[in-house]
Amino acid sequence: MGTQHEMTLAELLRRFPDDTAAERWFEAQRWPQGRFCPDCGSTNTAVVKTRRPMPYRCRDCRAHFSVRKGTTADSSA
Repeated sequence: MGTQHEMTLAELLRRFPDDTAAERWFEAQRWPQGRFCPDCGSTNTAVVKTRRPMPYRCRDCRAHFSVRKGTTADSSA
């Protein structure tokens, strides 16, 4: 098992000063090899100009998604 590191509130705020920093970190954790559609697995994806609440769109199955889709953080589940 991996080693857990307890983080203080100050460390947390330094590491994630805003939502964008947190989103980038989550994306790097979920998609280390690059973004893919959680519905069909395609890597043929695009950024949606309006961005919220689903900042990405699959060009193959046309689903809109975010880094949270299909995880325990997904509010639509």
